[in-house]
Amino acid sequence: MESSTAGKQLCPLGGGLKETKVPVVTICVIASIAGGLILLTSPSAFSIGLDLGSIGRKLTVNPLLGNHRKSEPGSICYMTANINMGRLGNHMFVYATLRGLSEYCGCISVILPTDKGGLELAKYFRLRPGIITNDTQITSLPYDLFRYVKCCIFNPTIMSRCDNGTRNHTHLAGYLQSFRYFDHIRDKLKKEFVPKAAILTEAKAAMAAAIGSVRKLNRKLRKPTIIGIHARRGDMAKEKNIKAGRNTPNGSYYINAMEFYKRRYRNDVIFLLVTNDPEWARLNVGMNRTDVVIFDGNDAITDITILSLCDHTTMSIGSFGWWGSYLAGGTTVYFGDHPIPGTRIATYYNKTDYYPPDWIPMT
Repeated sequence: MESSTAGKQLCPLGGGLKETKVPVVTICVIASIAGGLILLTSPSAFSIGLDLGSIGRKLTVNPLLGNHRKSEPGSICYMTANINMGRLGNHMFVYATLRGLSEYCGCISVILPTDKGGLELAKYFRLRPGIITNDTQITSLPYDLFRYVKCCIFNPTIMSRCDNGTRNHTHLAGYLQSFRYFDHIRDKLKKEFVPKAAILTEAKAAMAAAIGSVRKLNRKLRKPTIIGIHARRGDMAKEKNIKAGRNTPNGSYYINAMEFYKRRYRNDVIFLLVTNDPEWARLNVGMNRTDVVIFDGNDAITDITILSLCDHTTMSIGSFGWWGSYLAGGTTVYFGDHPIPGTRIATYYNKTDYYPPDWIPMT
């Protein structure tokens, strides 16, 4: 489909755009992976001013990612991202995608000091030194915009473009939640997502106290395997989210996962459960059990650190539990009945893009 337009236009990618006068230009709209839209300009590509109000800065961006210009040999390319949507787990996904795509393409990752989500990560974790910059020579460069709205479906556009030799300055937008963007630098990310010393000390102390309390009640435990459980309830269990397709596990899922680990490790296990609904967890998971500790009152960074320090994990739904499991390594059990088929959320998911192949689905 082709169309020619002139004069005042709005870029269809969203994000608080300003109207801009542009010359006549041909735009081809083609279907990308999983039905996302890719806009490819003709060789006479134009730039527009993109006001990314949510992160308090302006970048000059091109409509999107056509191979309309190739970087000069030996030139430097930069990548930046909008790390402001959602909460901690969402921010970790965008950061990891930024780092993964930058490394794949041979570009330099950049976080601007006005990016609140990026600054939050830097407060908690040992991110790559020098990644935060206020260098105006970097921020004033022309950036291609890559915005992909289907959170949990891998889109290979940028990697394919880099394979073809194009290394443009690129700004990433969207949730971008697929391990395929960054699993090739997993070891580097695990080092960058090591919490700062004070956070790590607090989480280890909480774990030690919890494990000690269980061992007092279970004298037969020898060298127990520690299993982290994340039970996401709260907002995910609200009717509007259920209608949208979010399927929050019930208690039987967690019990089944716990029995799986008990069989595998001959009952020599301790379960550490973090949740945003501890009362529900006590009634549905921890009732009359002496092998489970349910944490209550921790902040998010402490809980995700506890999960990351466990030997193996069970996650519910959402990016928070995903990252706790990814950083922990070991075996991960995930809820196989999410999302609800035929719903809006289901159109955003490809399980083979979202869950690493060695993770185990369970219901």
